Amino acid sequence: MTVYKPLIRGLKREDFNEIKNLIATRASIDNEGVKKRVELMEWLAFSNPSADLEETTYFVVENQGKIIAFHGRMPNYFFIDGKSHKGYYVHDLYVDPEYRKMGKGFWITMSLANAIEKESTALICLSGMTSLNLQMQRRRKYLETNADIYWKTLIPYKAVQKAIKNRRLAKWISVTCSKIIRIIDIATKPKVGVFGRILQVKRFDASFDSFLGKVIPKMGFQTYKDSQYLNWKYIDRPYSHEVIYAVEKERNIFGFIILAFQKYEDHITCKVVDFMADPQDNNTILALLNKAIKLSREKNVTTIQCVITNKVFKKVLKKLWFYKGKGSGGRKTLMLGNLNCLDSISQNKISNINNWHFTDSESDAEMLRY
Repeated sequence: MTVYKPLIRGLKREDFNEIKNLIATRASIDNEGVKKRVELMEWLAFSNPSADLEETTYFVVENQGKIIAFHGRMPNYFFIDGKSHKGYYVHDLYVDPEYRKMGKGFWITMSLANAIEKESTALICLSGMTSLNLQMQRRRKYLETNADIYWKTLIPYKAVQKAIKNRRLAKWISVTCSKIIRIIDIATKPKVGVFGRILQVKRFDASFDSFLGKVIPKMGFQTYKDSQYLNWKYIDRPYSHEVIYAVEKERNIFGFIILAFQKYEDHITCKVVDFMADPQDNNTILALLNKAIKLSREKNVTTIQCVITNKVFKKVLKKLWFYKGKGSGGRKTLMLGNLNCLDSISQNKISNINNWHFTDSESDAEMLRY
């Protein structure tokens, strides 16, 4: 019988042999996947430019010398109406299946959450939680809200396949439908005014800092981003896979979009990971979305997904025939804790999702993908 005497503490670099053994217990992961997942976790834990010296970025549960669970706490800064606030994204929860079978999964999760909350005097944000994590956070009475998920169908293969079992016929019909969709897109395409040129970004530099310094104060509540943070996250990260485009005019940046393409057995999807532009600059918003659509068509993408809360961006998405998903496909659950660290004006501001500029950029589903 397994003796259960847990110790909760911060992750150390010397823990990664144990972490490797724990990650190997995940379903459907091979040795190469374990190696990459460990490398990405180490990068997240010890390279974050927003973390203070010696700040705990992961909490682990150790039992009899064996690590049986971990939970991440990613330091960052939130901006509310242009003012900086220290904060954390709580993410990447995993409990050893052996202990879940023993019925201890929920209590281990609660213990980790308690430890994180105890050591976090700043704002806490959670995004895209597992059902277990969501259940646990609801007990903590965190503010719960939802970001809308918008979709654009380019090749309706999945929908056709549900109706027609013959795969060859389904593929032919979906390709025909995609041509019709493209004709409709061209016929109804909103006119884009002068916006400069679109360039592919290989590295974020000072021109992005200048742009972000102007636009972030207009965005309500969102994660602070600068060139150092963006390079850490999307350029220097091991196995980074995102494609980044920006609008430039007279050597000034006016906006950027970050896309992630994922190939499955029978289709390819595109996810808008991050999307920044002045909310009053419709031309730049349209130009970047048109670039995403054009690139997706070139790659035979079936659907484009965009998590967004900004009202202006939503209006532009609808003009380009993006639609809000149904049920769980139309919303992403978000939670905020430690609201008492803010003044009452800021609390009221962020209690309304319409005051957020939130995308899928903080989801560890992308940061830990390889």
